[in-house]
Amino acid sequence: ANDPLAGMSEIVRIIRNDPSMTGKILRVANSAFYGMPRRVESLNMALVVLGMREVSSLVTSISVLGAFPKQ
Repeated sequence: ANDPLAGMSEIVRIIRNDPSMTGKILRVANSAFYGMPRRVESLNMALVVLGMREVSSLVTSISVLGAFPKQ
């Protein structure tokens, strides 16, 4: 995501390899915070709605939280 030469399709391809991550990103894109009039059903649309900076932050946060054991 930090590579200016990376295209949206490449980022979608990478995230799609992790179904859990895909689901969490779609859940955030469909949250009331973003107020979309229709349901976001594709990862492509979720990335457009959230923006690359937000997606990068989400992926980092989800990955870091997943590294800690659940209590």
